[in-house]
Amino acid sequence: MSLASQRLGPEQLRIVEELSFEPGVSAIVAGAGAGKTRVLTFLFAKASLDPSIRSIHLLTATRASKIEAFDRCTALRLELKLDQISEATPLDIFNVRTIHSIAFSHAKRFNASIGGTGVEIVGKSALGERLDGILATLLANDDETQQEEEAEEHPRQKDVVAQMPRAHAVELLLAVRMERLRLNRDVVNADLGPTAEAALERLCGELMQDEHGKTLSDFDGIIADLASSGEPIVYEDAVLFVDEAQDLSLCQVQILMNALRAGARVVVLGDDSQGIFLFAGAHANTLKTLLALATEEQPPIPTTRFTLFKNYRSTDAIVDAAERLLPKVDVEDRV
Repeated sequence: MSLASQRLGPEQLRIVEELSFEPGVSAIVAGAGAGKTRVLTFLFAKASLDPSIRSIHLLTATRASKIEAFDRCTALRLELKLDQISEATPLDIFNVRTIHSIAFSHAKRFNASIGGTGVEIVGKSALGERLDGILATLLANDDETQQEEEAEEHPRQKDVVAQMPRAHAVELLLAVRMERLRLNRDVVNADLGPTAEAALERLCGELMQDEHGKTLSDFDGIIADLASSGEPIVYEDAVLFVDEAQDLSLCQVQILMNALRAGARVVVLGDDSQGIFLFAGAHANTLKTLLALATEEQPPIPTTRFTLFKNYRSTDAIVDAAERLLPKVDVEDRV
């Protein structure tokens, strides 16, 4: 702890000293420039010396942040000579991963368990082409049905998707599917009418497995599959750190809940006041939501909350200006 006391501020040092790696979730709510990555590296070192922990994992949003986190944690371990301590838990690069790679591994295991031949990740354009073909078939059939009904003098009003240009309908349904997956909701329902329901149902069927036994999906799909499987990504003898946790979708929060239900120790770091990744499916007030879900479990999952708002990067004038731009809900939710 002597090195920690030299390099950490009072708030940072308190968190490193007080955070215990008991089963449950600890949230470190950290403002921008508060030095949470430095705290993370020292928590990694502390976890390495905890005899109840057999493996340490870090979940990051991108490959770049994965490499940076691993390099910084490795550098501190070398400086502290933890690799020379036989009781210290080793840090494996395989344990520092993105949620996309974990979900892909789960998809491959599931495909193999049902005798499949592998998993292929398809992009938005490929999904769009499949959906366009599905809509073309559905709308052609719908035209024939409408002509029959009009001949019988029983006109039927088309649903909204059927009345749109097909290219616009494809864009809409792709966006709806993505949003529902990230919100951990069923993709197929009748909210947008029968054509949309039938199109999304067919698309889900085509993505399950092709004629060669290969599972087809995009990353939103395999992440949703991992969340719905209930399979924990770590177990009770492990600690999982999640950096930039405010960028998680609600579906990804459910993946953390699966680990917590298995008795894992989860430490999330982030700033709920950052909303810049909402466009990419991030859930508003992620850390607050995770703590609430853990508390509502039966029996409740233990939770702790730390704050880290002293700014080491910006001036007070910049921070004050940024605060005035925050949405009202963010200001009200901050303690």
